[in-house]
Amino acid sequence: MTHPQEDVRRGIMLRLSSAVCFAILAALVKLASAGGIPFIQPMFFRSFFATLLIAGYIAVLRDPGLLKTQRPNAHLFRSAIGGTGMLFVFMGIVALPLDQATAIGFSAPLIATLLSAVFLKEKVGRHRWLATMIGFLGVLIIIHPDPGTMISQGAIYALVGVCFISATAVTIRQIAATESGVTIAFYFMALSSVALAVALPFFWTTPTSWQWLLLAGIGIAGGLVQLTSTVALRYAPVSTLVPFDYTQLLWAALVAFILWGDVPGEDTLAGAAIVIASGLYIVHRERKLKLPHPPISRITDGG
Repeated sequence: MTHPQEDVRRGIMLRLSSAVCFAILAALVKLASAGGIPFIQPMFFRSFFATLLIAGYIAVLRDPGLLKTQRPNAHLFRSAIGGTGMLFVFMGIVALPLDQATAIGFSAPLIATLLSAVFLKEKVGRHRWLATMIGFLGVLIIIHPDPGTMISQGAIYALVGVCFISATAVTIRQIAATESGVTIAFYFMALSSVALAVALPFFWTTPTSWQWLLLAGIGIAGGLVQLTSTVALRYAPVSTLVPFDYTQLLWAALVAFILWGDVPGEDTLAGAAIVIASGLYIVHRERKLKLPHPPISRITDGG
């Protein structure tokens, strides 16, 4: 399928917008958590607002067929592991510097390659195996455990979250055989909203006026992340969009510097460069091999 140049540019701008919104979302989650707001509240607002935005987009398209699904059980499973991944990702974002948590998130295609080989019996050639191993060396550089010390708790949270999100991405590869990206995103957000709404009363902490603003911002930013990322795929192929996903590290570093004066460490930058290069090479190989599934590059592709 060919895409007009104007559509490709529109897709790139939407994907860049998604990367910016995710950096803002992550920063707002850190601010809300610092004020004592339980994780479940940002998760609910993110899912609920995303459901509204995607439903609105479907209404604009006037295509109610996008709400039809042939795989309800698959959507339930995807939502369960995606929601678990979202929780651990948020925990990692709160516990780590924003740039470090973002860089760890770029290991998603490496883990997805492993999961595809194990569970989907996908043949992975030596080029992708080598890129995956080099990429994991980059992850070790990012989390930089000192000799004789354990990996930080925040890094463990982030890595567990990426594992769940990567599993979600592998599940999406199967669901996508019969469902559109808009349908998949809608059911994930809608089912997550219902599950979180049921649990919300047991963890609810009444927000202050400032925290209500943070939660509203989380909802809007989270909804825009999901919507812009999904709609971008209607205008440009994933392989074209993937390189722009990695600008997320730039936006995260910029937001962290503005809010907290944080500057990315040398280990984070060096490790991120290795992980990004490995991820891009995996995408290149998957495109060259014409594999029947879209590549992923970041945690938002799964969660």
